[in-house]
Amino acid sequence: MVLPLKTERVVDVEAGSRHSVFVTASNKVYTCGDANQGQLGLGANLQDRVLTPTLVSTFDGVKMKQVCSGKFHTLFLTE
Repeated sequence: MVLPLKTERVVDVEAGSRHSVFVTASNKVYTCGDANQGQLGLGANLQDRVLTPTLVSTFDGVKMKQVCSGKFHTLFLTE
């Protein structure tokens, strides 16, 4: 069990080349993996890799419709 997601019900998972995105039933978005191109949505001043799913606070209160990831990007479609 991944601790940050232990109390969440994950409803969507998307994987890029070297990063992953998790969307929960409560519309929270968590990301982890390589962060060197900003593909996690966690800001530019991060280490090269984030090993634990980390909440993307940018989407607090926003309804997520779809997530799509590629090698160096993640796209978020919101309502």
